[in-house]
Amino acid sequence: MLAIDTNLIVRYLTDDHPTRSSRARALIDSQPVSERGLDFADALHLGKSAHCVGFATFDRKFVTAAQAAGYDGVQEA
Repeated sequence: MLAIDTNLIVRYLTDDHPTRSSRARALIDSQPVSERGLDFADALHLGKSAHCVGFATFDRKFVTAAQAAGYDGVQEA
């Protein structure tokens, strides 16, 4: 999975820059970005909590998707 900068996401979604938007679209469309059932916010939470011993949430769907993606430290609160 390829990690990407917020600028790429913005260019991809807004199509507001003639060169960078097309480059972002080509890159994102050709790579498996957050493909394991996690939405952007969930992936951000996991990334920011990588230094922690675990992650607790009430979101059962997030727990299931995170564990399926190999994040065994994610648990339901």
